[in-house]
Parts: sequence; structure tokens; C-alpha cells
Amino acid sequence: MQEHLDATETLAGTFAEKFGLKETATLLARVHDFGKFSREFQKYLAKSAGDSEERSEARPAHGPDHSTAGAQFLKETLGGAGTLLAYAVAGHHAGLPNGIDCGVASLESRFKKEIHEWQAAAEAALPPKYFDAASNKAAVCREIQAFTKQNPNGAFALAFLIRMAFSCLVDADFLATEKFMNPEKFERRERRGADEIAVLEKRLGAYLSRFDGNASAVCAIRGEVLSDCLDAAALPPGIFRLTVPTGGGKTLSSLAFALKHARIHGLERVIYAIPFTSIIEQNARVFRDALGDEAVLEHHCNADSDAGECDTRAKLAAENWDAPLIATTNVQFFESLFAHKTSRCRKLHNLAKSVVILDEAQALPPELLMPCLRALDELVRNYGTTVVLCTATQPAIDSDKLQGGLRGNEHGIREIIAPARRLHERLKRVSVEKIPGKLSDDALAEKLARERRVLAVVNTRGHARTLFDKLRNAVPAEERESVFHLSASMCPHHRTEILDEIRACLAGDRLCRVVSTQLVEAGVDVDFPCVYRAQAGIDSIAQAAGRCNREGRLGANGGRVFVFETDEPPPAGFLRAAADCGKEVQAEDLISPAAVERYFELMYWRKGKELDKLKALSELLVPGNSGLAFRFRDLGEKFRFIEDEGATVFVPCGEDGAALCEKLRETFDPGEQRRIVRKLQRFAVSIPRSVFNAAREDGRIQIIHERYAVLASGTMHYSPDFGVDFSFGGNSGAALCL
Repeated sequence: MQEHLDATETLAGTFAEKFGLKETATLLARVHDFGKFSREFQKYLAKSAGDSEERSEARPAHGPDHSTAGAQFLKETLGGAGTLLAYAVAGHHAGLPNGIDCGVASLESRFKKEIHEWQAAAEAALPPKYFDAASNKAAVCREIQAFTKQNPNGAFALAFLIRMAFSCLVDADFLATEKFMNPEKFERRERRGADEIAVLEKRLGAYLSRFDGNASAVCAIRGEVLSDCLDAAALPPGIFRLTVPTGGGKTLSSLAFALKHARIHGLERVIYAIPFTSIIEQNARVFRDALGDEAVLEHHCNADSDAGECDTRAKLAAENWDAPLIATTNVQFFESLFAHKTSRCRKLHNLAKSVVILDEAQALPPELLMPCLRALDELVRNYGTTVVLCTATQPAIDSDKLQGGLRGNEHGIREIIAPARRLHERLKRVSVEKIPGKLSDDALAEKLARERRVLAVVNTRGHARTLFDKLRNAVPAEERESVFHLSASMCPHHRTEILDEIRACLAGDRLCRVVSTQLVEAGVDVDFPCVYRAQAGIDSIAQAAGRCNREGRLGANGGRVFVFETDEPPPAGFLRAAADCGKEVQAEDLISPAAVERYFELMYWRKGKELDKLKALSELLVPGNSGLAFRFRDLGEKFRFIEDEGATVFVPCGEDGAALCEKLRETFDPGEQRRIVRKLQRFAVSIPRSVFNAAREDGRIQIIHERYAVLASGTMHYSPDFGVDFSFGGNSGAALCL
């Protein structure tokens, strides 16, 4: 026991030392397993030590509660500070609890629980430092006060501190246990060297030097962006803006800033958070090309790798993000910051002393904007993190424009690119025109049919399908092969194939007309001379414009972007609110920085209190009978970037998809099933829950091994034009609209 406690103490203290919570994390590690000295737990261990038959008959699946004793000890010996720290100890297996609720798992209930005869055995076995209440209380109170004194984030900062200390404890506990129980697995973890960031910085510099000879105007501007990023890297850690129009090279330039900044200031890793998996896969490929396959940890739902030593190390690093460069999603990043489960919280301490790049920063959901900003603020203010807001359309999140917005440290928010660069003007490649009145789908289809190469972006899958059908009927029969459709009803593998065909048409100057939902705006590298965009937020219009004259071959303003309104308004909720605010912005240049700023001010002003729908959970400190109570579990369960994620179904699309679906049906080993499912992410589609339930009821979706949903037929229910389509193939059942 003492060996484990000492090992956990050393690791937890090391993790927390870099942000000033060493004594707090050390104390948590010392007391977290006090309950193992109880009579009940010792009996459990004695049964576990018997022969295999005795163990299987007598030992319960889980040992007795061994986390409550340490939580009670902290409260009794440290008072209010101990009550706060008790959350971490009580939850180091089951997850951070609520302070008070109706269940038996709340912290208040745990304080009342009777744990028999543990302290005498613990005091006999452990050194006196474990029970030095006065010394422990003084050290912990000193650290907590340093984090909360004059902190504008109030109770939120205190909850964040508990969560970070909890992260140090649970990661140290996992690693210490792993080293003892499975030393071979522990040794497979990467042994990170202090010079890793410097090595990656040199590799990136060598990669970027290949483009020095390109004398085009766009490449010259990209060179200026890179130069400004490298110059700004020497500035002290804090919050930075990198505002670069589409095509300005912000992806690699932001990475160059991050690696140099991390090397200069002794930061340990770079975390690149991206809103969409379609972008993350694209950016991760760019990073690997520049830095090498082994340099990038890709952590998101679609991440996959073949079995092998590198794969094993990547999986181990994904547990706690102990890697120099992580490419992840906003969902993974922010939901982990508000999680209560140990598995998701392990990585949090590794966000400290890191560079966090938020790509497409405008994509933060408005209803969760305030807690997201407060979390970023805490990372910068108290945990030595640098945050880079990287986008072509900066959201207006300054503290003087949004009450309680991002404040940062004493340096405020700094612009990496000086306004004098006039990047928007110099990289301007399109003119944006609003079409007056409303445009019917028939009239829109006629306009699109007159263009040789055109992209139309609409707000819903249903509208995309309707417009695609009308456009295909509007062009001559011999040109129908030039009309393409893209939407989230198609699996990623299928969309990639269609995009490859679209790029081939564009490169060969062939006819190419595309109807798509907004997924094409998410960093997809296509270049059309003409784009039509259904009315939306100004940021979405700017993103659509980024698919037009992308490489500047048509000269300044050579690309044509048309914004139109349809007979049917956007869906109620965020899309409609964004479109309404977008319509109100009046500007000669609709995608200029000033217009973008005005749009976000309107959005945030209108939303008001709706910018923090979980305020009572993420911020409120409730006085309870036993001290101060947070609602960690409730917040962890309710903090979701995507409210209705729908239901995921795997589709037997193409030979590979069909083979994997069949292999999943035939495989009963859980480990092998998980490996197949990771590969099937390229063949996954999320569909509305109501559609999923109806299709499951009539057999069009089948459940494999009682957990995996698979499309029953890739020929009957998956269209080569639209993807998942329950009216495709002459099915006699009722059509289900996606």
C-alpha cells in the first residue's frame, strides 16, 4: 500500500507542480486509498488471495468502497478546504460527484457513510506526514488562495481547480497501478524528451522552406503571415488572435507559432482543436507530411490506426494526451474540460503549460460560449496555457464587447497579424452580392444550370436533395453526370470519393455543378469560380466564399458569390437566428472584418443569458449541510456540444464497407469488434433518432451483437447520389426523410 501511495504521490505532485498545486495533489494522493485499510477491504483482499475457485465464488465483482474514508478524513482535518478536495478523493474511481442530490453517491451522503476501523491500521502502516493535519491545511489553503484571490471567475475558478487536481490524482493513480500490475504496458508508453518540441520545430522549418521559391502573390502573403507568426512567438504566454482570410496559410503558420512559442517558453505540447472531423483528418495529414507520421496524436471518433507498436503507443498517449502534438475536436477538448468521469479527466492536467490552437474559433456553440470562454480564461490565467484563436472570421469575444468574455492574463488579447497588413483587402478574391427577394428552387436551379462550374450551399439535407434533383433535371441529359451532391447523409468514405471526382473535374476544366450542405465549408479544399449561398450567418457566408477563387487565379474580386433567400426559412434555432442576424448586417463588403464583428455582436447581444444555458451547473456554488456543493456529475452529463447527436449507423458502402460490416457480423470477440468498429468510422452516418427508430422497427437497420447498428442493405437503402436513403431502391415501406 505505501509503495502505491508513494508512487501516486510522486506522479501527482510532479503533474501539479507546473501550475502551483503540488501540495494539494500530493495530499490527495496520500489519502485517496485510506479506505483500503478498513476491515472490510482487508477481508476482500484475503479472499482475493485464495485459489482461483475460492476467488470466483467468494470475491465480489468490485471491492468495498475504499474512497470514502479519505474524503471524510479531508473534511474532518482540513475543514472547508478539505470539503472541496474531498470531491477528488471520493470520485477517483466513480467520477466527480454532485455535492448534494437525492442519491447515495453525493458527497454529502458519502460524508455520512460509516467506514469501519481503518484509521488505526493506516496510522500503524504509514509515516506521520500522512496525518499531519496542521501542515497539510496550511499548504493547501495557501495554494487554493493563490488561485482564487481576486479571480473574476469566482466559484467557476474553484470548481476548475478541483477538476485539475482531480486530473493529477486519477492519472497518477492509473499510471502507478499500471506500472505495478502491467510493467510491460507501462514501458510501452513514450518516454518524452525535453527537446521534442525543438525537433518538431526544425522539421517544420525544413518543410516550409520548400515553398520559398514560389513567387506568386498569394504565396508572398502566406510568407508574411508565417513571418509575423514566428515574430510573435517570442511574446509572453497568453491569448492571441490569428485572423487570416481563407487561403492565407494559417494552418501551418499557426503551428509554426505554437512550436516556436512552446520552445521559447518551456511549454510541453501543442493541442490543435478543430470543430469538424472532416477538417481534423485533412489537417492531421498536413501535419504528418510536415513532421512525420509518429509526431501527431490524432484523437477523435474517426481516428484509426493499424495494430502494431506505434498504434499501441498512440492509444496509450490518447488516454492522457502525453504527446507533443495532439490533433483533436472541439467536442473532445471542451467536453473533457467539463467532464466528471475519470477516463475523460485524466488528460486535463496536460492542458497546462501547453499551446491550444482553436481552429475556426467562431464555431463555438453560442449556448455554451460563456463556460467555454471561462475555461480558456482559467487555463491562461492560472495554468500557464497559451490560447490562439485562429480563424478568418473572429468572433467578438473581447471583454468590453461581451460581458464576462475572454479576459486572459495581464497581456490581454494580442493580434499576431497587424491590421496594417490589410490581409482581407490583399487576399480578397471574390465579390459578394445579395440577390433581392426570394429565389424559388426552380429559379435557382436554372441559374446554376447556366454556370459551367458552380457550388450551391444550402442549410439542410432535405433542401440539398430537392435542389440536386431540380438541377439535374434543368441541365441537358448529357450533362447530368456533371451534377454532384454532398451531405452528411453520405458516409465519410463516400464523400471523399465524390470530392476526389469534383476536384478532378475542376482541375480538368470540366463541367462541375455541386449542391451541398454547409459541410463543404468546413475547410474542404475546392476552388469554384462561382458560389451560391443560402442566407446564413456572415461567418458561414465567408466560409462559403472561401471555396470561390480560392487560389486567386481569377484575380482580385474575380470570384462571384451570391447570397439568396429561399421560400422556406432555415430550421428554427441557431441556423435561423444566425440567418436573421446575417440579414441585418449592412455593409459594402459583406465578409469584411468589420461586417463579421458586427454580426457576432448582434448574435451575442440577442442571445444574452442564452450564452450560458448551464450557468447554474457550471458556476453556482450551493451551500449544503456539509459545506460547499458543486454539481459535477450533472454538468458532466449535460455539457454536450451537440444536443441531439442522432444515432450512428454503419453502412456497407463499397467493397471495403461491405466487407467490414460482414466481418463485424461474424466476429464475437469484443476486442476484435472494437478494432473493426474503429475502421468502420469511415462508413458511419448519423441520422435523426426518430428516423433511426422507425428504420430499426421495420428491419431496414439491424442491431449487431446487441449494440452496433448496421444498414440492412447497401443496395436497397444507400443511394450513390444521396447516401442513406430509405426511399431508394423501390422499398415498399414508408419513405423516411433525412
